[in-house]
Amino acid sequence: MAEAVSRQRWAHTSAVMCVIANCHRDPKKTRPFTPADFDPYRNRIGLKFSLQACSIHPTIRAMEHQGRRQGQRI
Repeated sequence: MAEAVSRQRWAHTSAVMCVIANCHRDPKKTRPFTPADFDPYRNRIGLKFSLQACSIHPTIRAMEHQGRRQGQRI
């Protein structure tokens, strides 16, 4: 039961992270993010990802890219 609660919380959290990442992405250069990109419980290509692999890496990359376009150093 604890894992089900954890999965449900990650589903919600990954949806929120997806919205934030899509707000900060460059639509001409990147594809839209999906909640599955941030959910550690979703299997991608048959691999089980750990919680560390679910870091907000795509969000950080999108924010770094946006900062570089504006001439900021990150």
